Amino acid sequence: MKKIHIRIISILGLIIILVASVFILKNNKDLTISASRQLAQVGTSTSGTSTALLTIKKIVSGGTALPSSFQILINGSPVAQNTPISVPTGTSNVSEVSVPGYTATYGVDCNSLGNVTLALGDSKLCSVTNTYSTSTSTSTSTKVFAVGYNGDIRVSSNDGQTMTVQNNPWSGNASFTYKGVSFPNTQNGWVVGKRGYNSCPSGYTYNPSTILCDWSSSSSTVSSIPPIANIDGHVVKTNNAGTSWVNQFTATNYGLNAVYFTNSFRGWVVGQKTHLYRTTNGGVSWNLGSTTSFSPTVIPLEFTSVHFPSSFFGYVVGQKGIIAKSTNGGSSLILQTSGTIQDLNDVYCRSTSVCYVVGENNTILRTTNGGTNWFTQTSPLPANSPLKAVHFINSTTGWITGLKGGIGAAVLKTTNGGITWTIQALPVTLVLPNDIQFRNATNGITAGLNGDMYTNLGGVPWIVGGASTIGKFNSVDYAQ
Repeated sequence: MKKIHIRIISILGLIIILVASVFILKNNKDLTISASRQLAQVGTSTSGTSTALLTIKKIVSGGTALPSSFQILINGSPVAQNTPISVPTGTSNVSEVSVPGYTATYGVDCNSLGNVTLALGDSKLCSVTNTYSTSTSTSTSTKVFAVGYNGDIRVSSNDGQTMTVQNNPWSGNASFTYKGVSFPNTQNGWVVGKRGYNSCPSGYTYNPSTILCDWSSSSSTVSSIPPIANIDGHVVKTNNAGTSWVNQFTATNYGLNAVYFTNSFRGWVVGQKTHLYRTTNGGVSWNLGSTTSFSPTVIPLEFTSVHFPSSFFGYVVGQKGIIAKSTNGGSSLILQTSGTIQDLNDVYCRSTSVCYVVGENNTILRTTNGGTNWFTQTSPLPANSPLKAVHFINSTTGWITGLKGGIGAAVLKTTNGGITWTIQALPVTLVLPNDIQFRNATNGITAGLNGDMYTNLGGVPWIVGGASTIGKFNSVDYAQ
């Protein structure tokens, strides 16, 4: 009997040891998984594999942006503000997605470059302070590009006083129209547009003299038929300030209306049927953004303008009052309530929160909360005035170009963020102005279907530019 008791006790001991071993192994596995997940949140650092905690405090000084307007990054990965984040031991880097008009400084446990070193078990704090600058200068370069009909690309080195034609893949092509231009720096630029052309069904040949499709067999009595009208969109690029241009991307069956680049790598293009294309490698490849948030009645319409004040946050506008916002770099869009059904022609943002939109029938809209609400601003022009473009150089000073009652070119200027606008008359020779850009408070250019006008006095007066008799322009942009 004694031996039996001893054997039972031995068996129970073994069971207890086995259960304890399983428990320890499971806990170690859970801890390993948990640590791996925490490390995955912020990528890698310069050394170390164990974890510490890092909290980022955001401070905004001046302007209209909120702390939430800035996306904080640790080791290149997005993280939340005011929340302890698990990071690897060693040196980590704190940065952010910039917002126009603001400069960042780093403090507390971070050095001036945003670097911080953490040991195992450390819990540190870094501050990122963004200070708004009231400087009115948006560009020191006097070089400005203008694009338009017949594959026309021109460059001016003196704010539009004189212009030179640049050879490109579509130069002189009457079927091709450039609609938008963007130069994020003095060397790299992109231009978008559309080409209209006719095609014929199989068995037919296009006859340009009759503008009909003729049956290919001469022995047949088959009647000629009208051709099929087609439109393709094109993106052309330069990396040498326009000395040479190359065709980079073709959007089959979709015309392209506008382009915007924040730097030499990240850009967006919009066009017909609410298409939004995006690139993160300078246009080597383009990806189509999702429009699944749009109702079927909206999809056939066109996007007319795009502006991203940061790499992640941006806005597009279009026909029938369309305003849409992206918070993920253009991967998807969220339809916003604009409060209008007017066709919208242009959008310009001073930050991720403050944006302006203009459109047909004297429409001026403004948001100060990232598009949650869009408010109508009052224009001194007649109610039937089409407004084509808007541009701001700081939080208070901006311009709008359009037609005064549909019969005379006009520019509006504000010095109080759009609370009030005053009229700056343009010579009647500038028919249907389509775009406007300023590089500082005094120097600017506006261009349209009968050339360009420039100013070196903030718009009083406007002077006939160097392409006034031959240029038909849709878009202008200063090389940044």
